[in-house]
Amino acid sequence: MQKVVQDFLNVDDSRLYYEIAGDGEPVIFLHGGFVDSRMWDEQFDLFASRYRVIRYDQRRYGQSEGSSRPYARHQDLYELMRHLQIKNAHLVGHSGGGALALDFALVYPQMVSTLVLYASGVEGYDWSHMTESYEAPVNIHLEKGELKQAAEVMLRTWIDGPNRRPEDVNFQVRKRVQSLIIDLFKRSDDWQPERPLDPPTIERLHEINVPTPVLVGAEDGIDLLKISDLLVSQIAGSQKIVMPSVAHMMNMEVADVFNQAVMKFIEGHSEAKEI
Repeated sequence: MQKVVQDFLNVDDSRLYYEIAGDGEPVIFLHGGFVDSRMWDEQFDLFASRYRVIRYDQRRYGQSEGSSRPYARHQDLYELMRHLQIKNAHLVGHSGGGALALDFALVYPQMVSTLVLYASGVEGYDWSHMTESYEAPVNIHLEKGELKQAAEVMLRTWIDGPNRRPEDVNFQVRKRVQSLIIDLFKRSDDWQPERPLDPPTIERLHEINVPTPVLVGAEDGIDLLKISDLLVSQIAGSQKIVMPSVAHMMNMEVADVFNQAVMKFIEGHSEAKEI
């Protein structure tokens, strides 16, 4: 096991918690929108055996602080990379972390070696009623202080997916994600709006010009499947990889398969730029 450095970085009015381990080309893992950097437990040590691996909690997630005013997540990533003296990196982004990676690649293209977009969102996408319908029951449960019930709605929507039953999903994976979601629900700090790019990212995908695999679970929600097709159609040289029998958390459900695919891709594009 590699030595892990744990620290905080002051950024604007917040503090970001991060971990770093290993040597070699930098690989930065960006977590999704209802979990935190612990979602990458199955990847962190493995990739640190070959690369300089970084994971961090975005504002208001995990051990990082919230914000008192609007902010830009891609600017936080820039400040972290600058602090760690990283000129460019391979970015692996899940869900909302994929949307963050896309924003960063547009604003700081010279700092991105490759993108791995996994169950990725994208700023400016018009989410369907099917996807948004989970928000009302979640909020009802949260107003009653029913954190476990609210988390279960999230699990049914995202982890199980529209076509699977809870018993079809690995129990330990479901339990771990439930814990991450409940930890987020326990946060009392207010959400602050993020400053989106203008024009929105979805209108600028054609500007991205780095090797980009787009991974998506075959059992994920319809919007994520549509976004994966959109990304592949707009990002030159990108390729779509569909993981069968999994939904939104393939890096946890089929960690070995996910790790092999991502590792093989990064190895094939290593030393593409001066580090």
